[in-house]
Amino acid sequence: MALRRLEERFVGWLEDPRRVVLGAALLVGIPVLLLGEISAADTRDRIRRGQLDGAAAAAERAAAVVASKLDKSVQLAGTTTAGNFDLQNAVQARDLAILRTKAEDIRIALGADAAAVAIVDASGRPLEGTPSGNVAESSYFKGARERQRVTLGIVDARPGESQRVALAAPIRRSVDPFIGAVIVEIRLRDIGDWIQPYLGTSEDVYLIDDRGRLLTQASAPGQDIRDLSGRPGISAALAAQRSVFEGTDPVLGSRRFMAG
Repeated sequence: MALRRLEERFVGWLEDPRRVVLGAALLVGIPVLLLGEISAADTRDRIRRGQLDGAAAAAERAAAVVASKLDKSVQLAGTTTAGNFDLQNAVQARDLAILRTKAEDIRIALGADAAAVAIVDASGRPLEGTPSGNVAESSYFKGARERQRVTLGIVDARPGESQRVALAAPIRRSVDPFIGAVIVEIRLRDIGDWIQPYLGTSEDVYLIDDRGRLLTQASAPGQDIRDLSGRPGISAALAAQRSVFEGTDPVLGSRRFMAG
């Protein structure tokens, strides 16, 4: 299935700028071609309805898994920076020893979900850690600085490099509303791996952002981000209302049961 905007599953994200990312989880189910051998119309309709319902249920599960994992990262990054005077003082004093300890605490708390953790100053320059993208020019860093809240975005990676999403949690003080940010990067291939155990043998999930870009595919994680905005099925997946339908697989091109 797919939820048009994955972050709508998070009550706390309803007014969050992160909604511009992770627009839909599009689930692709059993090929429609398999129904061609069913001759009785009522049997065919019952099987079709069952497969569509199965696609919707599987996509709901996939969306819930991704929502739970990302929400954990968002909450941890937010609570780490909020009211953390040691972190605030270390950023202002550029105390690398304390910054290293704080970053390591976040890495340990997130475990394998965090591909990288960095702490940057108000200009986006790294003080601790090595972000894989240009933080200063990224949408997530700018969003955190301008809106003063945790912001999620896509890391600008070159083809063949590790494709990632990143969240930026602002570090602020009452006398200076923005002094830096904690950056947490998550590999898109890992998001695909989160989903895979919840799918059947003939099911797949495509995670699509609001621009129609394929961020990850559960059955083949780790590929480069691809623009699928002009492909059939993408507009339905990003529509205002959740839908379950037969259509052309936007990646494989075959007729499939889909939920978007």
